[in-house]
Amino acid sequence: SVNFHRLLLRAERQFGMRRLGELDAVLTLGTAWGPDPLPIQQLLFVRGTGPGSGLFVPLVFQTFDMATFAGNRLASIHLQHRTGVLRLERLKQRPLLNLHYNAGWSRLVEPERHRFIMNEATYLPLLDLRKGYFEGGISLSRLRILGNNMGVGLFYGLSGAALGQPGTVWLADGSNAPLSPGRWAIKLVLTP
Repeated sequence: SVNFHRLLLRAERQFGMRRLGELDAVLTLGTAWGPDPLPIQQLLFVRGTGPGSGLFVPLVFQTFDMATFAGNRLASIHLQHRTGVLRLERLKQRPLLNLHYNAGWSRLVEPERHRFIMNEATYLPLLDLRKGYFEGGISLSRLRILGNNMGVGLFYGLSGAALGQPGTVWLADGSNAPLSPGRWAIKLVLTP
């Protein structure tokens, strides 16, 4: 049995902007604390799909895996701006252009106190990003291809390392390593 407290706040809002499209926003704030070391499952995680998944999920990080960006304290904001329909009459297409911006911060307090083992075969690295991680992207959706609505997105994530403040990757053996400054992801966008 582990004695701990956890508080997570999440707010979602959609804004209509006359002649400029629509903006979706998600803000998440959280903290976890207690006298006992927390198992990895009780830490707070930022939502993400990772660069290797290949599929786009709206309003989450595209260049970060969810099980990596974690901490005792975190904050994140996800914005998606649907700018409107592009008319490509010659190609008989009306795709939707979207702009994406994600930012997150985490703090892993006393990483040596936490249990990094998820199960006996899985050791997960955790990130401490006190100076933040910032991601931007652009996607084109609702392209009619073979009778289906599809699209593609290109995303780039930048850690505080590019600003002179590297993030830290805490490894299961208690050591740490700097986070690479930037990451790219190309995603397939599926829409109904």
